[in-house]
Amino acid sequence: MARGKHRTRADGRRNAQHDAVLRQLEAELASEQQALAEAEDALSEVRQLQADVEQERIALAEEVAPIAEDLRSERDYLRSVLADARAHHSWVHEAWDKFSGAAIDASPGTTRIERIEAFSSALGVPAWLNDGNSKLSTEQVTRIQRARGERHGASTFSHADAQRSHLKTLLDLGVIGPDLILPDRRRTLIEQDVITVDDDGTHTIATADESTPDQAEIFEEALQLAGSVWGSRATNLDPASVHAWGSSPIVSYGDASGPALQSLGRITRPHERTPRFTGNELLTIELPVPSTSAATRAQLASYGAERMLTNWRGVIDARQRVAKALGLISHPFAQLKPHPHPGHGVATQNSYALAAFSRWLNKQDDTALGEATVGLTASATYWLPAGQTASFAESEPLTESDRAEMVLPFPNVFLAFAEPLLLEPSKTPTPAEVDRWKNLSQVTHDALRANESLGDLIASRSRADLSDMSAPGLDEMLASFGAQVEGVLLLSDSLGRPDDLFAWCFTIRGSYGASLGRFVVPASRSMTQYRDVVDNLTAVVAWAQWHEPDATTEVPPGMAAADVDAVVSTSSFKRDAKRAGAGIRVVNVGATYRSGKTRRAGEDEPSSHVSPHIRRAHWRRQRFGPGLGESKRIRIAPVLVNAHRGDIAPRVYRLRPREATRRTTE
Repeated sequence: MARGKHRTRADGRRNAQHDAVLRQLEAELASEQQALAEAEDALSEVRQLQADVEQERIALAEEVAPIAEDLRSERDYLRSVLADARAHHSWVHEAWDKFSGAAIDASPGTTRIERIEAFSSALGVPAWLNDGNSKLSTEQVTRIQRARGERHGASTFSHADAQRSHLKTLLDLGVIGPDLILPDRRRTLIEQDVITVDDDGTHTIATADESTPDQAEIFEEALQLAGSVWGSRATNLDPASVHAWGSSPIVSYGDASGPALQSLGRITRPHERTPRFTGNELLTIELPVPSTSAATRAQLASYGAERMLTNWRGVIDARQRVAKALGLISHPFAQLKPHPHPGHGVATQNSYALAAFSRWLNKQDDTALGEATVGLTASATYWLPAGQTASFAESEPLTESDRAEMVLPFPNVFLAFAEPLLLEPSKTPTPAEVDRWKNLSQVTHDALRANESLGDLIASRSRADLSDMSAPGLDEMLASFGAQVEGVLLLSDSLGRPDDLFAWCFTIRGSYGASLGRFVVPASRSMTQYRDVVDNLTAVVAWAQWHEPDATTEVPPGMAAADVDAVVSTSSFKRDAKRAGAGIRVVNVGATYRSGKTRRAGEDEPSSHVSPHIRRAHWRRQRFGPGLGESKRIRIAPVLVNAHRGDIAPRVYRLRPREATRRTTE
C-alpha cells in the first residue's frame, strides 16, 4: 500500500509537469501562429504597397514621357549647334593658322623663334619664347637657344621690357584692387612726370628720350622695385613685399563707411604724414615686448610703418622660423587647422602683425592703425583652447562696475582662439558674387599650395578672367560671406585699464581650403555693436587663471637667426612648443572656474516646467583671506538646468550685434 501511494504521487507529479510543458508549448504555438498571421498581414500590405508604387511609377513615366522627349529633341538640337560651332571654330582656326603662318614667314628674322617674336611685336604684344622654363632669365634662354641654332640674334623682348611691363601691370592693378606698389613710390613717379595716369586709371610710362637724368634715376629705382615685388613671395619681409602680400593682394579694404565695418566699430585717426624713411637715420627703437607702455606705443606709431618694419624685421623673422619648425605655414591664405595646438598662436599673431603692417604701409597717416600694428607685434599671446572661446564670449554681459575693475596684465595682449568666432553674413550673395568668390578661392588655393610669387598670382588671376575685374571690397565680402574671427588685440592705458581702441583679427574663408586673406580692423569699444562680446573676452584676460609659458620654449626678441635655428631645431623644443606653445599663455580652465561638483539647477523644484537648457557662465566677486578682507574674480561654470526633463536643445552661438552709442573719434 505504501509503495502504491508513493507511485501514485510520483505519477501525479510527472503528469503535472507534462501538463505544464504542454501548456507552455501550446502558448508558444499560439504566439507563433499570431506572429505568422501578423507576418502574412504585413506581407500582404507590402505587396499592396509594391503594387501602388508600380502604378505610381507607370503614371509618372507616362507623365514625364513628353518632357523627356522634348529634352531629347533639345539635346539633339544642341548637339547639332555644337557641331556647327566646332566646325566654324575649326574654319576660323585654319584661316588664322594660314594667315599667321604666312605673316610669321614674312616677318624679319633668321629663325622661327625670332620671326614669331617679330610678329608678336607687330601685333602690339611684345613677347619672347623661353621653352617653358620660367626660372631662367631672358639672357640665359637666349644663350641656350643660340647654342641650339634656334636663334641667331638677341631676343626682341629684353629684360628692361619685362621690367617695364611688370611696373605697368602692378600700377594698373592697383587701380581696380589693392595697391601693389607703395603709395609713396607711385606718388613720386606721378609728381616727377615719370608716369602719367589717364581718366580710366591706365598708367603710361614716359619714353627714355623724354626723360631727364633725375627722372631716369627715379624710373630705374621704380623698375628695380617692381622686379622685386613681382618675384616676391608671402614669406619675404622687405617693406615692398609685406605691403603687397601681408593682408591680401586680391581683396581691398575700401573705406569705413560700409555697414559691416561700421558694426565692428572701425575707426581711423588721421594725423600729419610721417616723413619717408631713407634707411640712413639712426634711431633707438626698443624691441617689441608685451610691456611696451601706451605712451611708447603711440611714440613708435609716429615713426611710420616702413621704419618700424625695418627695425623689427629680425623679430618677425624669428617668429617665422619658430612657426616653420612647428610645421605651421606663415601665409595670408593659410587657414587655421582643425584641432590646433597652442603653438598655432605664434603663427597666428605673426600673420596678423604682417597684415597690420601691410595696411599701415598703405595708410601711413592713420595713428589708430599704427598703434594696432605696434601692439600686435609687441603683444603677449594668450590662447583659448577648443571649447572655451564660445563659452567665454557668450557669458552674461558685464556691468559698468565690472568693466571699471578690469585690469589687463600687459599693455598689449593678443587673445587667439582655437575655435574662431563666426561673423555671419548679413545678406545673400548674388550668383555673380558667388562665382567671383569661387574664382578668387581657386586663385588663393593654388597660390598657397605652390607658394607662388606675386607674378604667378597675377597670372592666375588673368587665367581666371579676373585681371580686368575690380577687386571686391572688405565690407562687401563681410556682408556677403561673413568672416572667422581668429583673435582680438586688446590694449590698455598707463594704469592697465582696457583702452577704447582694440582690433579685430579675422579671415574670410574660401571654398577650396584656403582663405582670401587676413585682415586687421582697428575699432572702438564704444562704437562697436559687439561691445558685450569684446568685454567678455577682455575679462578672460583680466580675471582668468593662465598657465605661464614654458621658459624652455621662449625665443627672446633680438636673437640672431642662427641662434634661433639652433634652438627651434631640437626635438624637445618642437615637442614642448606644440604642447604649450612658444611663449604662449594658455587658460587654466580648472583654476579659473569655481571648484566643486557642478549641480543640476532645478532638480529640487518639482513645479518647474522650464525646458532643459544651459545657464550661461558669469564672473563673480569672491571674498577670501583673513576676515574675508580680500576679493578676487572667479568664473562660475555653465549650469545644466532641468537635465532630467529631456535632451538639451542644439546650441549655436553667433556674434550678436547690439545698438551702440556712436561718437566721433578724433
